[in-house]
Amino acid sequence: MLLLDYNKSYSKGKILTDNKTLEKIRKHFSERIENIAMIRKNTGNNYIPDRNYAIPKTGMFDFGLREEIIKYLNDHDIEFQLTERYLTQTNTGFNVDTVFDGLNIKHRDYGLEAVSNALESGCGTIISSTG
Repeated sequence: MLLLDYNKSYSKGKILTDNKTLEKIRKHFSERIENIAMIRKNTGNNYIPDRNYAIPKTGMFDFGLREEIIKYLNDHDIEFQLTERYLTQTNTGFNVDTVFDGLNIKHRDYGLEAVSNALESGCGTIISSTG
């Protein structure tokens, strides 16, 4: 069973599981470094890894990745639980069904969708032009 936990010291999520499963997840959230052989040769450092990882070996991750990690776990039928500490720390306290800003303005669909998605996921910053 995989656990998604919260690391208070770093204010990050943490994947708690066996090494084999963690490595599969890490590899999915990484990308190969192009021309790694040339980079190693030019720097004289043969220990540069061949991939850039969004999730280090410690299993910690920025909360911006949480929805994608959960999607990956669901898509690959990996059983997981969210710890109470994780749920507490990621709960924004918003339980909003409708968006109301008190203005008498008709909102555009894409704006309402962006706000609804942010509220549904419990976080988000929306940058948008206004008219």
